[in-house]
Amino acid sequence: MNGPIGTNGSSVERPDYYHCMYCGVGLSDEQGQPSRTPLCLQCRGRKEKGEKLCPFCLEAIASQAISCPHCRESLDPSTRSGGTSFLAIISLVCGIIGCFYCIPGIAGVVTGLIALREIRKSPYPLKGRKMALWGVGVGIFWIVLWIVFAAWVVITDA
Repeated sequence: MNGPIGTNGSSVERPDYYHCMYCGVGLSDEQGQPSRTPLCLQCRGRKEKGEKLCPFCLEAIASQAISCPHCRESLDPSTRSGGTSFLAIISLVCGIIGCFYCIPGIAGVVTGLIALREIRKSPYPLKGRKMALWGVGVGIFWIVLWIVFAAWVVITDA
């Protein structure tokens, strides 16, 4: 990777592009070297025409489209509702059941952390963040309580 000189005299690295950032087609020049542009020829043509690819069906649509005419999916994230994360519900339930057994508390913490990542990375708004946080918190609380209880039993029996 090489590039122009930066404002402070240091070399600014330009990235090499191995795949088109829209369609994923492999990019290389005549010698098989990676491309210096992030778009393939088709996608550059689409961009000049004012088109983009639908993220769901990968058909060419107008760049201002609100929904895809091919697959009928809404492209506006504020109108898409993902419902509640199932893992967040499982996290809260396992965290609460952790008061009876230690293993569900551990499962509540693990599923809660996975649910938080799922909610954060979701392309449409998912509900359940507070549920996942409560599942992690309650799960950790019961795990700590179980460890303290086990230590107390070991100490008092000795």
